[in-house]
Amino acid sequence: MYIRKACVAMKVNRSYAYKSHPRDESEVLAALIELTEKMPKWGFSQLFTLLRKAE
Repeated sequence: MYIRKACVAMKVNRSYAYKSHPRDESEVLAALIELTEKMPKWGFSQLFTLLRKAE
């Protein structure tokens, strides 16, 4: 389906289809903070990798 037709069907402006919409990442942030407190010497990339593997 074309974006124009979808927007007309949903009665929203076409610019709405091209904007990014923020996500709620509070759970991820809380988990990162918790891991940072447990392992303060680890960097962000290591902790993020650990979180990804845990899922």
